[in-house]
Amino acid sequence: LVMQTNSLANTVLFLAHIQTLPWRLSGLSVQSFFPSSHASHFSPAVSRSKPRNRLEHLHRACSQFRMAKKSIPEAVKSIQECLQEGAQGKTKSWWENYVKGSSFRGCNMATTRQAMEQGVRKHGVREWPPEGRVQLGMALLGAAPFTDDKLAGVLLLAEVCLPAGDLDGMASWQSACEQWKSLFLSGKIADWNICDWFCVKVLGPGAARNGGEGAKVVLAWSHLPVESSTVWLRRAGHVAFVYHIASGK
Repeated sequence: LVMQTNSLANTVLFLAHIQTLPWRLSGLSVQSFFPSSHASHFSPAVSRSKPRNRLEHLHRACSQFRMAKKSIPEAVKSIQECLQEGAQGKTKSWWENYVKGSSFRGCNMATTRQAMEQGVRKHGVREWPPEGRVQLGMALLGAAPFTDDKLAGVLLLAEVCLPAGDLDGMASWQSACEQWKSLFLSGKIADWNICDWFCVKVLGPGAARNGGEGAKVVLAWSHLPVESSTVWLRRAGHVAFVYHIASGK
């Protein structure tokens, strides 16, 4: 059993280094999963729990994450179906006239929030591990071509993930910022509407929860070279802090 625990520990260490996953699943600290020989990878404080308990905790946490990951496409589909049911042609025309070049299903913000909340309830998203909830938000934010879907992702990150502390801690925050950065660079966030909503609802509040170091990660985007970034990514490095400047924080 001890040999199995060590083998699993090595496997997870490898995945953590490759994927930089924030191992906070089920509210457990990663230290409780590993023997003392791996303590230097995380912190001096390592759990003294028996190998059987470490193995059981690790198995349960990994199982929960796999289940959440498998459920993400289903949850995205449910939310998109709700958005389409609530869409109206008049609202679609208004949005597309207001935000030139963007495509909308035709949902107002109340309908978008309702669709997000319905999907969260249907799939028990609040019971998912933190990484699963964040990845659902990422999937919606990166959805194409409708901005309504992206706004649902912003609301999920802002109203489900942030209050739950899913983006607290520099490991989680940096990992999320790298993924958001890739969405900007791939053109998934490419107009002022979704950029600014995301900044005000998620980036700014998330940076504030992670203090000065969290803010520096986002501020750095504003200094990126033009040839290796987008105007929206650089803009996000400023807009995320508009309300903090205005309130004197």
